[in-house]
Amino acid sequence: MNWSQEDFNQALAAIYKKAVQDESFRELVLENPGQAFQEVSGKEFPKNLIVKFIENSSGVDMTFVLPALEGELNEVELDKVAGGVFCNPTLLSLTNPTLRTTTYLT
Repeated sequence: MNWSQEDFNQALAAIYKKAVQDESFRELVLENPGQAFQEVSGKEFPKNLIVKFIENSSGVDMTFVLPALEGELNEVELDKVAGGVFCNPTLLSLTNPTLRTTTYLT
């Protein structure tokens, strides 16, 4: 099943909303993000899309993920950067101050 950008954004918003209220769901998000997307959307999450959520540490307002060190990309990495979706977590957190986790699609 295909995911549009709107589908992804709606599911992500639902994940954030549920993860701040339900500790067991929050654990699912951290351990198996694809399953969390499926749970809130009812749609099968693409197996070739790797998503990772991380929690902010206590006393930290924002968490940023550094990119990998520069170097040559292998074939798998090239496929990942050749088109696709970019989710800007800074804009998400600025528009919704309850968001405390940064998410990057890899």
